[in-house]
Amino acid sequence: MVDRLPARLATLAKSLAITRVPCASDPGRQAYFGYTSHNTVFEETENVLALLGDRPTCLEPSTPDATPTRSLFQNLPVPLREAGWIVLRSLPGQINGRFAYKGPIKGPQGWSYHAAERILELLQGVTELDALGEMLCRNSSKALHDKIDPQEWIAQFTGKNLRWESIGLVWAYAVNIGDIMAARQTRCIEWEGEESLKTATECLGYCIELGRHFTDANDLLLDLCRRRAIAATFLEGDASLSAYTHHAVSVQMLTYLGLHAMEDSAYVPSICSENQRQLVYRIFGNDTMGVAFTGRPPAMTRRFISTPLPLDIPEEVLAGDPGELVRYAATLDENGWNTRSELCSATVLRARVIVALVRDEIMEIAVGKGVFVTLEQLEAIKTRALGTMAHWPRHIVYNPDSKADQWVQYTRVVLRLDHLQNVFFVERLLLRHGKPDTGDLLSVSFDMVSLTLKLWTNKDRFPHPEMFRNFDWLLMAYGAPGGGILCQELLYPKFVAAHPNHGRLTRSSLVQQLSLLVGFLDWVRPDAPNSQLCCDAKKVVERVLDHQLNGHQVNHDWGVMAQPDFNFDLLDTFEWLREG
Repeated sequence: MVDRLPARLATLAKSLAITRVPCASDPGRQAYFGYTSHNTVFEETENVLALLGDRPTCLEPSTPDATPTRSLFQNLPVPLREAGWIVLRSLPGQINGRFAYKGPIKGPQGWSYHAAERILELLQGVTELDALGEMLCRNSSKALHDKIDPQEWIAQFTGKNLRWESIGLVWAYAVNIGDIMAARQTRCIEWEGEESLKTATECLGYCIELGRHFTDANDLLLDLCRRRAIAATFLEGDASLSAYTHHAVSVQMLTYLGLHAMEDSAYVPSICSENQRQLVYRIFGNDTMGVAFTGRPPAMTRRFISTPLPLDIPEEVLAGDPGELVRYAATLDENGWNTRSELCSATVLRARVIVALVRDEIMEIAVGKGVFVTLEQLEAIKTRALGTMAHWPRHIVYNPDSKADQWVQYTRVVLRLDHLQNVFFVERLLLRHGKPDTGDLLSVSFDMVSLTLKLWTNKDRFPHPEMFRNFDWLLMAYGAPGGGILCQELLYPKFVAAHPNHGRLTRSSLVQQLSLLVGFLDWVRPDAPNSQLCCDAKKVVERVLDHQLNGHQVNHDWGVMAQPDFNFDLLDTFEWLREG
């Protein structure tokens, strides 16, 4: 044991990293084991042996026969094989093809769009689906390795190395499941008939299961799991068990790979390392938003993440020449932001993560059991929440008078709402813990409602389908909770005419915003995933306006009318419905 060795040797041993470095011949990234794991003591012993000059030899791993005679595709379990047939027959040019390949798109692209185009181009004219299925299975059993050159990395799952994860990427691409900024890119496909998110999500899920049959985990498979969780929110709602389950798989695969604990003091960015960092924080950000929406305990927390933030580098630079990537990274500021005022996927992700880290701290208090907190501590968190945007570059901060294009302005609105929601949560906690009501909660609620409504009142400026499919979630995450606070003020007034601390808040302005909110809630399609929640909220707001405008006395008996089920009490600003 280390503590029985001479003191000098023990000190040297402790100074060494105890993370196992895979041998060069290892077939892929090993499963992550942390400090408390069963094999830590053995790693410490290996480090001591290395100091003593006893270098471990790398055992040659067992590898599958290079030319196996048994068909992998035909010998899949029957349900998996049938799933494979469904996926392959639905590809372009096949008997049940759902979309057609139009040809390559010119211009800079991120790695996933670039890879999807190469995969789709290869699939043109494929007639032997049996042979294709066999190739996918054989390649899926091979490990994916980190590469410095993007082309070398992408080549591992395109061309002759096509695998089930590659086909899954195509289905995610077909319906633009990725992130806000990637969705604005033109796709090289055309749906035959109406675009079907349900079909694409089912095929994506089948590809994930097929991929997991041959490998435990890899970065590409993790990315597909993340995208499937997002697709589930679009299909079944953000509070659905399906979305919750798929997100949990993403978190477990992420920690299995150890991407949450990637510390590197001499970091050199590459396509793989930056993609891994982005995956960590996209999944973490989705987790904090899920906690806020449902009130369920987090699957991730900032306390167990040591991986640094991704750098603010455009996707096309990451997918381009490695030398250009290094040169671009050298132009970033000391905090990792780009200095060219470029708004890219990484810019948005970094901004949302800064918000998510503060939100995680808030959720710890709001959802945690037996957490003691003082008003002073909450005020400190409020200060950090209010100061969030000070850490953002100026070109991503929302400006109502900006003439920026639709995607830039839409993104700025969403980022601003993300920030306001944190302030909203803190104000709710401050009132819960006894701070006198000075109208700050009403003010931030008014801002949340007003900004959410801008998406609807200016919907001709935000006409993209990928924007519209987020509207019902934006309504329930930001607009409806803020509307609940406005309803409370109308029913239980604390001021007459204008608010003494916030002159812009008048009873007339509250009524106007709530009236518009009813219109937005009513506009949501009946088949939208969160439509029932929107419908319930609309009924409540309408009743409040009826009581206010018709001069009726407030009646606390709201009958058996459906009540918005936010589940999380910081979002549930309609709790007064349950009184009495």
